[in-house]
Amino acid sequence: MKKLAKQLLMMSATLSMGVSTCTMLVNAAGTDSNKDSPKPDIPGISTQATEAKVSLKTNPTATVTLDSAPTFTFEALEMQASGLNEAQATVNPEPIRVSNPGFEGGWTVSASISEFEKMTPTTRPESKKPATPAPAKEFLKGASVTLYRGAILGNSASELPTAPSQVTLTKDAQPVFAAKAKAGLGRSTLHYGNSDIRLSVPEGNRTGAYTAKVTWTMAMVPETAKPRQ
Repeated sequence: MKKLAKQLLMMSATLSMGVSTCTMLVNAAGTDSNKDSPKPDIPGISTQATEAKVSLKTNPTATVTLDSAPTFTFEALEMQASGLNEAQATVNPEPIRVSNPGFEGGWTVSASISEFEKMTPTTRPESKKPATPAPAKEFLKGASVTLYRGAILGNSASELPTAPSQVTLTKDAQPVFAAKAKAGLGRSTLHYGNSDIRLSVPEGNRTGAYTAKVTWTMAMVPETAKPRQ
């Protein structure tokens, strides 16, 4: 009886060790398989790279154009007996606007101004009376118009044009808005505020209404003969 009990105890110990050993092996195998197993491919999905191509061109008759330019209207000046009399513009002027469909050579807008001539009422001579001789022309002496740099706007795809910090207009054309090579593509504008346009009239001039002619000229740089490709 003792011998049988001893045999049963040994079998129990052996079974316990086998179960314990089996459990450890299974846990170790499970950990390794989760770490090293590759991720399966997603069925039904594939990728391929292609290209998108385009060629940009302009109309053969296209050119850079000056679309608008400002007209200056100044506030009335109460002349002083001595010193310089100054006034700013009273009407918000049109901007300088340039359209460039893709010419890369650059462009320049220049401006010149004539003398301020005194305006006189025009009258028609009555019938059977000799025509009244035209009065002698009268001009402002020493008057000048100065433009201070306004706000420049363009687009994010092209470098903006530039404008001088200030320029006093004369009878000779002077650059007021310009784009260097590869700049000023698309539509570009220079907006002058009222305070950016100043008229100066020295003492000694006669009162009255005067007007001057401002000429705006847009010129393409010679290299712009060929549009951007």
